[in-house]
Amino acid sequence: MRIGIYGGAFDPIHKEHKKIIHECKNKLKLDRLILLLSHNPPHKNYQISPFEIRAQMLKAETCDLDYVIVDEREYLRSASKNRSFEVLSELKNEYTAHDLIYIIGGDSMIKFHTWARPEIIARLMPIAVIPREGYEGLQEAVENARKVYGARIKTLSFKGGQVSSSVIKATYEFGDRSGDVSDKVHDIIIRNNLYKQFGFYIDKLKANISQELFEHCKSTALYALRFADKLDLSYDEVFLAALLHDCAKEKTAAAEYAERYPEKIIHQFEGAVVAQKEYGIDNPKILNAIKYHTTGKMNMSKLEKLIFSADMLEKNRDFEGVERLREIMEEDFEKGFLACVDTSIKRLEDTGRAIYYLTKECRDFYKNPQK
Repeated sequence: MRIGIYGGAFDPIHKEHKKIIHECKNKLKLDRLILLLSHNPPHKNYQISPFEIRAQMLKAETCDLDYVIVDEREYLRSASKNRSFEVLSELKNEYTAHDLIYIIGGDSMIKFHTWARPEIIARLMPIAVIPREGYEGLQEAVENARKVYGARIKTLSFKGGQVSSSVIKATYEFGDRSGDVSDKVHDIIIRNNLYKQFGFYIDKLKANISQELFEHCKSTALYALRFADKLDLSYDEVFLAALLHDCAKEKTAAAEYAERYPEKIIHQFEGAVVAQKEYGIDNPKILNAIKYHTTGKMNMSKLEKLIFSADMLEKNRDFEGVERLREIMEEDFEKGFLACVDTSIKRLEDTGRAIYYLTKECRDFYKNPQK
């Protein structure tokens, strides 16, 4: 019997997971597919939902697939014994007489060398890799795993899409329904009040700014979260920085800011102060992402670059060239960020507005990184 093993947090299971399940069944000619539900995956940059509820969602979504086995063993094991090589070794011993194949996404393959004991995983069973859109370096990672660990790797012909569990979570944070999950999964999410940790910030912001500005902040958060996993950024930090980046935009500027900064950028500096004093944000990463989201600066963190770019590229932005900028961001984040900086400067030049020194320094720093 040929059995596939596909692990994940499935928080929540969504339509892309379902597509992968079907494609792997057919492309790999599987008799069974074990869905190995992670207990507390260390690589996830967000608070994980309770195991029991994720298992409930997974079973509800796959109950009509008689070849699928939902494996909950990680819940019963010590958290320190849930490393992939240990769990896969256990499965190998249980299914000795069967032909096993381990299924992972292209993003996981790229990080395979960072896993605990990748050489053991490579020896245990062949690996099937599902390429994912927007991830660079997969072929190099595959070749490295073959050379260094002797891994037997098959790269599948279909690509995983851009569905993001982070965006699904944020959609529910804002009280909306995600079209990327089934009715069954949606009902479980609502019944268990999942993905509702930022209500305080959302409600407070909504009460203090216009509806139009709130929609921009919401869209900025949803756009930014598409890149959170890809950039290994914290879900919480991305969500809060993007949500609150314009929290001071409609405030009457305090005299100390009006005297020091040009009118169009006051809100970024004052916004960091408002986020700290009025919203209780004390994380310097979040505060700096707010503080420089309009001008940029030299030597920006990934979070700062992301909020700068998301502010410009969220779905409600409509200016000449915006679609091309979004395409570049999907292809290569760093190139997309630099294209956003160039576009910001060009728009200022075209309208005859002064370019703030931080923006000039930002452009020069990234255009001439050797200096």
